[in-house]
Amino acid sequence: MKYSLEDVMFRSQFLATRPGVCALTIPGTLSLALQEFAAKSASIHGLAIASFEPDVAINVDWTGSRALVALTALLTIKPRVIHLNFRVFFLSDGVPLKGEDAEFYMSAEAEAMQAAKMCVALNKCDMGAMLSLDPDKKHDVRVLSPPLRKDIALGAMKEGAASWNGSAARTLILFCGRISREKNVLAFVEACENARLSDIGCAPALVGHAADGDEYAQECLERVRKMPGAEVYGFLSAPQLSKVFGRCRLLLHPAHYEAWGMVIAEAAAYGVPAIVHSPNAQSECMVGVCELLPIGDATIGFDFTKDGTMTGKELKSIAKNVDRLEALSKRARQLSLAWDEAAHARRIDDLVKELFSAD
Repeated sequence: MKYSLEDVMFRSQFLATRPGVCALTIPGTLSLALQEFAAKSASIHGLAIASFEPDVAINVDWTGSRALVALTALLTIKPRVIHLNFRVFFLSDGVPLKGEDAEFYMSAEAEAMQAAKMCVALNKCDMGAMLSLDPDKKHDVRVLSPPLRKDIALGAMKEGAASWNGSAARTLILFCGRISREKNVLAFVEACENARLSDIGCAPALVGHAADGDEYAQECLERVRKMPGAEVYGFLSAPQLSKVFGRCRLLLHPAHYEAWGMVIAEAAAYGVPAIVHSPNAQSECMVGVCELLPIGDATIGFDFTKDGTMTGKELKSIAKNVDRLEALSKRARQLSLAWDEAAHARRIDDLVKELFSAD
């Protein structure tokens, strides 16, 4: 079988070094090629891919689906299509949009599903949303979680990267992500303020990007900087982030919804357990990564809609229980490192094989 992976075709020099991969060189840029496909242009890009005669094509989101539909018009034998829905566009924080935007995205995503033999969602919540577009249940929808980045995994497997060595080595309570209202960062700020973390030898750490002129983000930054021992960083590279993770006792991630939440898996690889939003604090979760790192087993659930935020007393109580956190960290690390790029690739291969065995 030949594989046509829309997302990687254009990285031909890299792919050519991988055993078992046939790399197709495409002139020009990816964005230009996709524009021409969408315009149904039989350009040099489309003709080159048509000559490759792929057996399987994997497209990403409804935007990739439209380009792929135009491209397959050039093919004599139509490839089997897997629609990888990395983002459900008609959802916002897990809730369906309303109005014209919702109608447009729902129509576009239903169209993408219709063009595919198999659909793949990022998490169970997204899978449910996709199935809502298919009342007759004609489509096969699966869940495929994103893998841990290779650079993070390699750093996390270095000797001592996830060591606790007692509570003294782990003193930071961390938020890492975009500093914005939808991430509910003020819940982190208020909990840290009220916990008086210095009383238990801890301090807050805030890592993330803040948009220029964003008053919400600036308030978060200013309040954290006033706390004893606080550490504030902008964007960090993987090696820089690894040094912060190595000193963290706990990741506080109060966003009410995350399609995945990669930073939670990345922190887990370094032995940092996380508190995530869970409406009933024990089982139901609106953070996709908890399908990999279950609440109670590898993460801690907390209802961040309850009375607005986590109290300082509640945060301090969790942060003081080092034995529990260390036990969670070991399980979270094990699960995070197991779902790496190789495991993810094997699962994609399994899905492709299923397409052929079903015929």
